[in-house]
Amino acid sequence: MNNTTTTTSCQPFPAEPHRCTVILNIRHAMASISLISCIFCLFIIWVFRKYENFAQRLIAWLTIAALFDSIAYVMGDLQDSVTPFCRAQAFFLSYFDWASLLWVCCITFNLYWNVIHFKATKSFEIVYHIICWVIPLIVASIPFAKSDGYGPAGLWCWITNKYTVMRFLLWYVPVWIAAVGLAIVYIYIRWKLKQQVGSWEGTYTPENQRMKELLREDISDLKYYPLVYLIISLFPTINRIQNAVTPGESYVYPLLILHTLFSPLQGFLNAIVFTFDKDTRSRLALHQLWAALRSRFSERHSVKPYSVGSSAPPANERSLLHESAASSVSPVSSGDDTGT
Repeated sequence: MNNTTTTTSCQPFPAEPHRCTVILNIRHAMASISLISCIFCLFIIWVFRKYENFAQRLIAWLTIAALFDSIAYVMGDLQDSVTPFCRAQAFFLSYFDWASLLWVCCITFNLYWNVIHFKATKSFEIVYHIICWVIPLIVASIPFAKSDGYGPAGLWCWITNKYTVMRFLLWYVPVWIAAVGLAIVYIYIRWKLKQQVGSWEGTYTPENQRMKELLREDISDLKYYPLVYLIISLFPTINRIQNAVTPGESYVYPLLILHTLFSPLQGFLNAIVFTFDKDTRSRLALHQLWAALRSRFSERHSVKPYSVGSSAPPANERSLLHESAASSVSPVSSGDDTGT
């Protein structure tokens, strides 16, 4: 890493350039951890063909967005002037931050539609792509309306301190509304699922029992994605509020450190949530990974790389179970909620 470049362009602390060196090293380290975590998740999704499950495919797209977000954090050193490279980094950060957030929203909506309405949602995939790739493009392009909308923003290039209102309207307000809203939706889904499971009592079938287990697992795993956004947004929000209320280019070093530690960690924390999945954890043994990898490059594609002893169903079976439930089990109506 080029420390000379770092110390000669230290906008936050021009008299103490070593602080910028520390910040830059932390940023690169955290972003690199997230980048490696995203690559690991995509490898697992690919090698075990988890993308055959629609929900896992959505997680793969979320991981791709987080991967490019990590690359944007890794890019370059601290900047002290508005350059094309600086504006490009700022745009990529805005774009892929938004893409990641919207993929989490779509995953939540998808789970809501499956659990509450028991509707098949594969036909929504193209709509999800439009939402998650086009809306970020629109939002991330707004700061270009100002010649200095994107530029050095303390830790990296983003919306400059001059446009505090734009910062909060284009990111911090939406991300907190989304995170709190997603948490509420997961609470509602969990409550509704308990009612639906109760309605299945007395009508036991192996398929219904398996569906209960799968839905519980999905909610148990996916409910942590809003928590990821709350974690990675807390200190950045506090830091940007401090930037807004303090006149001039005044920065608090501990806040900058915390901001730098958490902002690039989205890919890493998403990977932790990803490995919470029982099906994923059951396949991480080296012998299973090796067998799956060999099967990916084997001409005998009919041999599936799933462990016979795995307690969770393979991704393709899991997808079929969800689709079967969506077509055969009707949702609990509001009139039945209080019935016996």
